[in-house]
Amino acid sequence: MFNSIGSSPRGITIKAFQKWKAFLYTMICYLYILKSEKDNSYYIGVCNDLNERLNRHNSGYVRSTKSKLPWVRMFHKEYSNKAEAMSRERKLKNLKSRKRVEAWISKQSPSAENN
Repeated sequence: MFNSIGSSPRGITIKAFQKWKAFLYTMICYLYILKSEKDNSYYIGVCNDLNERLNRHNSGYVRSTKSKLPWVRMFHKEYSNKAEAMSRERKLKNLKSRKRVEAWISKQSPSAENN
């Protein structure tokens, strides 16, 4: 059985994909919280380039945020790998409350905030 991903026989093998995925999870990643200036809603996400990601949000490339432009970064925190950042992202999204998210932001160290 040929283990590949994609429609091409020259697609990436499962083993190569696993190595690539492991590499990505060792890269520095950021958790970020954006606030819409249009309706004051929050967006929580993870990326490896904060400025590029904010530009993509404000340029309308992100379907879930393009209706609430413009966005400003309220908070960001660096994590040593993507798994840690995504774990925190999941926990924050599960708070499902503006007050709880704002309380979490206020408890963080001033060096991680970006107001």
